[in-house]
Amino acid sequence: MQALVLLLARILICVIFALSGIQKILDFSGSAQALAAKGINPSWFFLSGCIALLLLGSTLVVLGLWARYGAVLLLIFLIPVSFIMHPPFSDEPMQQIQFLKNLAIMGGLLFIVVYGSGSLSIDALRSKSNKNV
Repeated sequence: MQALVLLLARILICVIFALSGIQKILDFSGSAQALAAKGINPSWFFLSGCIALLLLGSTLVVLGLWARYGAVLLLIFLIPVSFIMHPPFSDEPMQQIQFLKNLAIMGGLLFIVVYGSGSLSIDALRSKSNKNV
């Protein structure tokens, strides 16, 4: 049961990242304009990096393949984005809520960094096969 819960937790944490990456691909110019409006240039370059971090990180975490590294990639994305796109000291309450949501997600990612992906993962399968050799 614990293994299933850990798998579900990895999936739930990563849904937001995978969907965000896909949305950014589908609306690349709009997403680039949003970054440029925040003074991030060249926006296409940073947006491409964001998409790579989002999709690669979420894929690694969900599959449990180098999940700790995937979680670190998502943290590398999430920390600056939280401060730039959702400043914590904004006068807008919604920006503060978005910042706090990101902090909660960072907490979940840190659990993965420390404890790994659990037994229903490619990492666990690789670990078992290495012990049998």
